[in-house]
Amino acid sequence: MLKEKFLFEQIPDRPFSHSAMIAQLSNGDLLSAFFAGQKEGIPDNAILTARLKHGSKVWSDVQVVVDTLGKPNNNPVLFVNARGVISLFYMTIDGILGPESCERTLMFAVKSTDGGHNWLPAQQVCTIQGWMLRNKPIHLKSGRILLPCYYENPFQWMGFCLYSDNEGETWKQSSWIKAPVDVIQPTLLERKDGSILALFRSRSPADRPDQHRIWRSVSKDEGYTWSRCEPTNLPNPNSGIDLVGLRNGHVILAYNDSETERTPLTLALSTDEGETWGKQRHLETEPGHYSYPAIIQSQDELIHVLYTWRNIRIKHVTVSEDWIGGAD
Repeated sequence: MLKEKFLFEQIPDRPFSHSAMIAQLSNGDLLSAFFAGQKEGIPDNAILTARLKHGSKVWSDVQVVVDTLGKPNNNPVLFVNARGVISLFYMTIDGILGPESCERTLMFAVKSTDGGHNWLPAQQVCTIQGWMLRNKPIHLKSGRILLPCYYENPFQWMGFCLYSDNEGETWKQSSWIKAPVDVIQPTLLERKDGSILALFRSRSPADRPDQHRIWRSVSKDEGYTWSRCEPTNLPNPNSGIDLVGLRNGHVILAYNDSETERTPLTLALSTDEGETWGKQRHLETEPGHYSYPAIIQSQDELIHVLYTWRNIRIKHVTVSEDWIGGAD
């Protein structure tokens, strides 16, 4: 089963849209967040949300949630804690996006206690400039929340996590996740044995295509320390990825199945908790940019993927697990 629709169409005052995120609320609604503006990294970049009400087939009109005067906002991340409080994390850049912008980036969050209809004033998550985020947090069996983060500058990219043992009230930093190549934007999975798998977007030299891979690391202490990264056999063209653990124990990864291009956009299925990837099926195959996927499983067992469609739209695709294996 495959269903496709556009969540956000290009509009004159915000022709560029990117970096969508999705979460399901306790009432069954799907909430999305993304950023949009004239183009990436300029001061009019704002964080927008839209809602797909439970039982509806049409996404709501978008609402502007964060629009910092004179500063770009980007990479929203949604998380619903055990108390039902929604956190919308995002980054604000002091200036225009560029090679040195990481040195001027700060992480903030707004919270909602009424299902995302209203939002409390923004709070700064940490005081350290250059800490960024892209993918969703995960709630461990122990109650700990892991928020995947990264640091990026022209010379070095590194991943790490922030962790919270009090439902996101305060955060502490994990150790850095080391790799022989530049890695950022980790996506996380808690496995049956309690270990945490992290997969990474990577940046590798053009003359080393053998390194143009999704890289991986494992933590055995709830995300505090991490093994040295090693490459998987899956390609990565320096583009975002996301994974989700299904309730039956399987794992689905959304990624660009290319070493150089942000097409095709592909779903891969693992039945051994991310050790190997078997069945694969493309969501997009045409030339262009289909990137920054965000993936979740909803209460009805279906899989939802949001992604950037050619940098001018946000697309929403719903599939069943068996679709990846070739079912219609």
